[in-house]
Amino acid sequence: MDIVNRLSPRQFRTYDDLLAFISIYDDRQRLREYRRLLRRHQHRIRGSVCMEAGCGLGILSEELLRLGARRVYAVERNRLLYRLAQRRLGNHRRVHLLCADVREFVPPEPIDVLVHDFYGMMLYDEELWVLEELPFRPSLVLPDSGFLMAGLTESRLVCDRTVTPEVFHAFAGVLVSGLLDAEHLQGRWIVAQWRFGEGLRLTPPNLCGEAGDVLFFYLSVRHGEEEICRAGQCSNWAYVSTPRRPLPPRLSAPGQLRHGGHLSLDISPRKACYRLECRRRNRAMKKPSVPCREGSRRHSGRWGRIHGS
Repeated sequence: MDIVNRLSPRQFRTYDDLLAFISIYDDRQRLREYRRLLRRHQHRIRGSVCMEAGCGLGILSEELLRLGARRVYAVERNRLLYRLAQRRLGNHRRVHLLCADVREFVPPEPIDVLVHDFYGMMLYDEELWVLEELPFRPSLVLPDSGFLMAGLTESRLVCDRTVTPEVFHAFAGVLVSGLLDAEHLQGRWIVAQWRFGEGLRLTPPNLCGEAGDVLFFYLSVRHGEEEICRAGQCSNWAYVSTPRRPLPPRLSAPGQLRHGGHLSLDISPRKACYRLECRRRNRAMKKPSVPCREGSRRHSGRWGRIHGS
């Protein structure tokens, strides 16, 4: 879904948010897993004061009511989404619907359970950082953590007649979502971790000596030690991939090429970058950091970088 007529930047953001929530709610698997997560915590929700941060159309707020929440604060800063949520939630006496930025709203009572869906395809490139700036501290956040996984594979295994290996390698230096048939692949490395209350933690993978000309990433939404849903299984999140240029062949097993390199990844609100550094004969060949998604909001200080060692 795309907006094709010319709008002011403010209008575009308003309608783009609406399209984003339509995509979220169209992802039935994602919505199903979120509802299962809430139901597993019904003992914490029943009789409690809850909040849905970034409530969109208010679907999860309705679920909180069904599970017995004593009161639900549904907070949405987009005025169009707020008006649509009013139609869904306006007749519920236990719902307080607010058009506000959750970072600026101070609830008049403690929040027992906060529900959100602020994950981006690269984990931290959307709105997760907002939860680090709340003016209150909820007792429980659902979900409370997430991983950005990474792995390597061969382009001949994931390309097709249209996106051939030659076409794929034309995207050198670019992070692309949904380009390859890679949803069946399992990542080998956790390159970024986020947990509520602890923030973003980056863990550098060492790619030296690893085979594969396709570097791929995917999101894993988690609560505690449990995976709730992930890209590939949930249609609204896609795998992200980029070509990895190999070093010249060196001695290895017959028919196998080895690839050296150190992965560097910047993750900040509305932006994800990577750099692959290949070293040979004491000289470094570097790809410049390349923006994946750039937006108008830049949040100073809420970013991280991975350097392979």
